[in-house]
Formats: sequence, C-alpha cells, structure tokens
Amino acid sequence: MKAFLGALVLFLVCLSLFPGCKTTAAQISIPSNAWQVLGELNPKTGKWEYNGGGRIKYRQGTPEAAELISDQATLNPKSGDVVATGNVELRRDGKIWTAERMVYNFQTKIIQNDQETILDDRWRRRFR
Repeated sequence: MKAFLGALVLFLVCLSLFPGCKTTAAQISIPSNAWQVLGELNPKTGKWEYNGGGRIKYRQGTPEAAELISDQATLNPKSGDVVATGNVELRRDGKIWTAERMVYNFQTKIIQNDQETILDDRWRRRFR
C-alpha cells in the first residue's frame, strides 16, 4: 500500500511540474465496452458503420451517457468521433439535438453540424 501511495504522489508531482505530460482527451483510450452499436464493424478500418438506420449508445448508466440515432453513421470507437447523416438525433444530458448531418465526439462532447459548432450549452460558434 505504501508503494502505491508513493507512486501516486510521484505521478501527481510529475503532473504539476511538467504540464506537457498531462493526458489530453485525444490520448485517452475509450474502453470497448463503452459502446452499444446497432451496426457492423468494418474489419479493415476498425470503424462501426450502418446504413439504413441505426443507433449508437455510449456509456449508458453513467454521467457521460449519450445516444445517437441516424440513417447512416460511421463511428471510430478509439477516438469517439462519429459522422452521422439523415435524421440525426443526439440525446445527452437531458437534451436533444437534431440535424441532417452531424459530426460528434462522444469523448469531448463537441457537436458540429452545417450551421454551428457547439462546445457546450454556453458557447456556440455560428457559421456564416
């Protein structure tokens, strides 16, 4: 137990002294059991795909839970990026976003569609 605590303290000191060693969202690996996808895994690309209607559920039963429904989608389970088209509906944090085309990252929670980029509920960048 002392060895674990010592290693933890050393790790925290490293993070405070060397900010460059902090892990960013892009470096974090998403566990494979975080996904429930109604689609097919493409063995060549490692991405989940569906055409003709499907659903992606992410970390159900946790605060990070989200669900995306659309006619077509391609999901990169390692990065959390999904490109969805046709009757797209994203449900997260008790809210619903709809679009004909949406690019979304389940990890960063950044939504992009043809009209705007939504970083969170308080900040939006409108496209002109």
